[in-house]
Amino acid sequence: MSLDFELVIKRTARKKSIGIRVFPNRVVLSAPVWTSDRQLHALVQERSAWIQDKLQAVSSVTAPTPLSRDGGTWPVQGVWVPIEVTTGSRGVSKNASGWRIQLPSPDEASIAKVWDRHLKQLAVQHLTNRVENFANQLSVQPSALKFRRYSARWGSCSASGTVTLHWPIIQAPDWVSDYLVVHELSHLHHFNHSSAFWTCVESIMPNWRAARTWLRDEGRWMLETHS
Repeated sequence: MSLDFELVIKRTARKKSIGIRVFPNRVVLSAPVWTSDRQLHALVQERSAWIQDKLQAVSSVTAPTPLSRDGGTWPVQGVWVPIEVTTGSRGVSKNASGWRIQLPSPDEASIAKVWDRHLKQLAVQHLTNRVENFANQLSVQPSALKFRRYSARWGSCSASGTVTLHWPIIQAPDWVSDYLVVHELSHLHHFNHSSAFWTCVESIMPNWRAARTWLRDEGRWMLETHS
């Protein structure tokens, strides 16, 4: 079967059914361990019209253009801010309108590396504060808080109470990243997606459906870019 996109197959013992996630130029199948490649390719063929519609939809969502020596713009907490690139001692600092990246010899790779590191620092600080805030409201306390890049999910909460967040969410609007935090913390009350779980989420985030839709329709590039 010839495909005009990358097909990624992930098998896990935890899956009981096949899930399909669509990203720009990439489709990820999450499947039970017992499924064969033949079954999965048949499913892709069967759902080809739906997949093409989703591929077209996600391709229309604008992701940031890589920063260059001329700088550029980048979303930080949902606001596109100008990024200036200058020659000087390595570091990132705030300027009047956005951020300034300084490097001894700026090139696209080194600019991307230092900006990525700075974004993660911003994310850890901001999201840690939001976790503390919402944990108090929900009367919960995670056993640990971790930050990582995911390729097909936004966060997780383990049975031991460890909450892990996809730190590139710092690029999304605050009301969207807040939803992610509340979602994962609510699992400390309900380790499932039952009606009681969603009631818990809604008690803090009445607009959780809009946030979930934003992640699905507008935020997929944050998984693709940082996968």
